[in-house]
Amino acid sequence: MAILKQDISFNNVKQVDAEMFTSKIRGIMDNHAPQTSRTVTDRTSSPWFSVESKAAKQARRRAERKWNKSGLEIDKQIYLYHKKQVRGINLTAKREYYNLKFSEVHNSKDFFNLSNESLAVAVVVVLLVVVVVVVVVVVVVVVVVVVVAVVVAVVAVVAVVVVILLGCKYTVTVYFLDIFSGIVH
Repeated sequence: MAILKQDISFNNVKQVDAEMFTSKIRGIMDNHAPQTSRTVTDRTSSPWFSVESKAAKQARRRAERKWNKSGLEIDKQIYLYHKKQVRGINLTAKREYYNLKFSEVHNSKDFFNLSNESLAVAVVVVLLVVVVVVVVVVVVVVVVVVVVAVVVAVVAVVAVVVVILLGCKYTVTVYFLDIFSGIVH
């Protein structure tokens, strides 16, 4: 900034070179606020998304910011009200959109194409839920099998100790082990 004051004084304003002035300003701007580039992804909105949906979402975000800032219970209730409104508006708009689309269908091919289009997301979600449930069931089964094996092993060890302490014959011990090993298999 000091260089600019030296080069351009109020006394010789008429003698200012426009290119020099522009280059000095550009240098200052590049130094303090360099030009950056950003990649913006253009996302198409849902076909049922409307101006009403947008306004409701804005009101919901406004209420959420106010609640986060104040922390008051009344602001939380207002936010929850707006949240419910947005959900209802979007559900109604989506239902109306698909009712209109299905009412325009006149043959089975178009019907199945539209059904596949609308159900594609639901199928992915259902498949993910099924995978999670299967993984949980497998983990539970493995844990149960391990617990049963440990219990059987403990019972077998206790049986062997009891047989040894009581002085029973070897055949009784083998009989106990055969019974408990049959439970595991």
